[in-house]
Amino acid sequence: MSTYSHRLLILKALTLFVVFIHTTNSYTFSSYTSDYDAFGLKIAGNDQLIVEVLNSDANYNQQYFRISYAPHNNSSTNQQCFTTYKVAESLYIYMVAVGRHPTATSVFFAGEIDDGISNDNGSTFIGILNTTSVINCVGYTYSITYLTDAYYHQQYFVLGIEPRGQHAFGITEEFIFVYSVDSSSFVLWNSNETWTTSHFMPTAIVVQNASFIVAAGYTDNGLLDGTNTPVVYLFSWNQSNKPPLTIISNWTYVDQTQQYRSTHSYKMSLDINDATGQILVGIHAINKIFLLSVSVNNQLTQLSSRDNGLRYYGYGKGVAWLNDSIAAVLTNKYTLDSQTWISSNVYFYEINNGTINSEISLFPNIQASLPDSFSSVLLNIVSTPTGALIVLDQIGNILILLPTSPGYSPFLNQSSTSPVFSMPAVCMPGTYSSHSGVDPCILCPQGTKNTGNDTTLCSVCSSSTLFCPLGAVAEVNETALAHVSQAQTYPDSPESTQFDDILLQNMFTIGQTGPHWGTHCLIISPLFWALIVSVMALVIITFMCVLKFFLPKDPRSKKWQRGIRRVFRQTDLVGEGEFWVGGLASFSIMVLVCFAYAFSNLYLHRYPIERLTTNSNFACDPTIRNAKFTTSLQSLAVPVTTDEQNMFNILNNQQFTVHIDFVNTQIPCTNVAVELLKGFGQSEIDLAACSNEGSILSIAFVLPYQGITVQIILNSISPIGGLRVGMSGDELEIGSYSMQQLQFYEPFSVPASTLAQTLAISLQLTKVINRTEPLSDSGEEEYSALWIPTFQVNLNEMFLTYNDYFRYSNLTQTTLTLTVSETAFFIKNVQQPIAKEADIIFYCLLFTIVCLEIFGIIFLCFKLLVIPMINFVAKRTCPTALEVSNDDKEKEETSPNRKKKKLDDKFHELYNNTNTTEDYF
Repeated sequence: MSTYSHRLLILKALTLFVVFIHTTNSYTFSSYTSDYDAFGLKIAGNDQLIVEVLNSDANYNQQYFRISYAPHNNSSTNQQCFTTYKVAESLYIYMVAVGRHPTATSVFFAGEIDDGISNDNGSTFIGILNTTSVINCVGYTYSITYLTDAYYHQQYFVLGIEPRGQHAFGITEEFIFVYSVDSSSFVLWNSNETWTTSHFMPTAIVVQNASFIVAAGYTDNGLLDGTNTPVVYLFSWNQSNKPPLTIISNWTYVDQTQQYRSTHSYKMSLDINDATGQILVGIHAINKIFLLSVSVNNQLTQLSSRDNGLRYYGYGKGVAWLNDSIAAVLTNKYTLDSQTWISSNVYFYEINNGTINSEISLFPNIQASLPDSFSSVLLNIVSTPTGALIVLDQIGNILILLPTSPGYSPFLNQSSTSPVFSMPAVCMPGTYSSHSGVDPCILCPQGTKNTGNDTTLCSVCSSSTLFCPLGAVAEVNETALAHVSQAQTYPDSPESTQFDDILLQNMFTIGQTGPHWGTHCLIISPLFWALIVSVMALVIITFMCVLKFFLPKDPRSKKWQRGIRRVFRQTDLVGEGEFWVGGLASFSIMVLVCFAYAFSNLYLHRYPIERLTTNSNFACDPTIRNAKFTTSLQSLAVPVTTDEQNMFNILNNQQFTVHIDFVNTQIPCTNVAVELLKGFGQSEIDLAACSNEGSILSIAFVLPYQGITVQIILNSISPIGGLRVGMSGDELEIGSYSMQQLQFYEPFSVPASTLAQTLAISLQLTKVINRTEPLSDSGEEEYSALWIPTFQVNLNEMFLTYNDYFRYSNLTQTTLTLTVSETAFFIKNVQQPIAKEADIIFYCLLFTIVCLEIFGIIFLCFKLLVIPMINFVAKRTCPTALEVSNDDKEKEETSPNRKKKKLDDKFHELYNNTNTTEDYF
């Protein structure tokens, strides 16, 4: 290859190298003109003006500042000005800043020339837009200073303004500058003169005064993996020093378990409390905020911190002090893996004694929601000295929450467009606000109420028995949440379902231990009265023995004995008129038999249980009844009998009326709508009744059919303490089929909670078929039926705590979705009599025979065992008393029941002649 060819190749290479360097050093911002979070803060404000920089309009062809002047309100748009970048070059503005002092009206901005081809030499600039406190949209002047030294594009660039707007402080990765407005002096030096040991990437700066400057960012760990450490620096400024900005102290967050990379999305936020000097730092890469203070020896010290969990990042994207003790924290929730946005909220915290307490409220909230034209993604927040909060969204819209007086909260018009200023709205009943600020009215704690007369405080409810939930508007009696149910436990069959067992148990027991034992059981006991009669019989027998053995010769004694024997032989049912003692025993038998007949008759008519209105006072157990029960759960897919199908048809045609009580609220009837949801759309259902009395909103509407889904919409944000859902339906009787009246209510309430804005209730109805068999074979079966409800709800989702209310309640209405359906099974109850009339008659006769046989056995034992023993004893103790007189034989001759002796009774006659005692009885 020739020397000329070599020279040509080298020349081409040098040309490509120069072009490569030129291309590399140039930077284009076309992809960032609509990114309001790129490179710096695009909003700034104080009590005089609020400014936003827009690097492009909606058509991406014009750049301008939007400035809003005090007084800030939503009444007109003539307090707002637009001014374009009045410079020859095409500029991209990183950030905009103003001094916090009310007299500061100059707007500072910094950026870079955006021509896409310019070298970096002299492309970075700082500018001032001069304005006045009085609106004058044509009186702006610009002052732009370009950096003459050659620096590359600055990915990290922060600009801080002294509160009166006299000095501007800029910090980048490569250089630091201080610009003095009065003297128009510009001091610039390399960053490595300030940070001699590490590489600092600034992301936030706040200037309280010239000697109190705080910057936050990341320092390089010196490792090749690109990890960095969050750090906060405290500076002082002295223009006589070289360099004039000196580091006083620093605070570093070190967590050995985590490493952080300084990427475009991993910025830090910073703000200083004007009164206390405390510093609030947000590191949204680790989902954490920190509260720092400056000690007496000018050292940064951590007082407390707060995190928002480890599953996401974005907590602390922006921080702002609203007053001495209230701070706002912007929380953008992103997933760690895919960096997908989930939600944006501004939390308000009360900070006292160096502690970040739990959040007191948030924005957007139920009282102040984002306007319709705004994006849900919020980028940053800035506060003013009087406590106004400026919020920037993803598409460049800004809204300003202006502080309100006690008893009021900020309200945003949903149809407003940027910039949107809040308006004061009085706290609704059930809430209060005891201080001025931009946070919403808060709910009255449980046990207190606010009727709306004085919205600066809540009054204590007069009694703990009254229903005063979270956000109560009045004292409501707890009967408003009374439970009404028609569902009853179907009775169990008695332990014994055989009438003979029941009869014997009630006849031969004096009483029983347990809940039914008492005087009543003793008085109605048949055995008790039989024993009373037996005692009287024993008295008569004793009297006869006295006459027999102690007055055997006395004529009157013999007369009495003959009379008594004659009378009681006539009543002898046991010995068939043979023994006068059997006549005495027969009275006890008659007592038992009469009680048995009376009990059986009363027991027969203790059926069915639906017709029983009194207790069974004829028995020791007052719940005794002539009924046994069976219950079963059957699938609707199984065919039923014709009678059961007839009952089904009646139930399926019952018309339902839904009753809903919203308890402890002041929502009027005019804000209520009921919609029927269908697969092809929805239609409105007219209210059958509606009233709001005693802070209870009661509505009723008729369902067009049974299986249905309806939505009850309450166009109000008023809190609701509790809920009661019920249903009613008319009764109907057709022949032996009876459909019972439907009437039930189910209350829902949770202590220290209020009703959510979106809730769902599933109501499942189950058929209950009761079949009652007749008492006699000629009778007809009876059917009765009703619906019993089952509510399926999740109370944890249905009710919200104080914190959940402000976190999740951000709608303008409350929607209750009610789904009514039928279960796939029905309950079948069958009632049968234990004993019918024929059974009663049979068992009564059987009982009579049993009693006679029992007493007959007793007499037989008495005759074979007891009487011989008595004769033996009598012969040895009183031999003369056993002399049988002729008069004693009179019983055989004069007895009307005397029978002709048979040949088979010879032995019996011989025995009687030799056993005088038996002859006596």
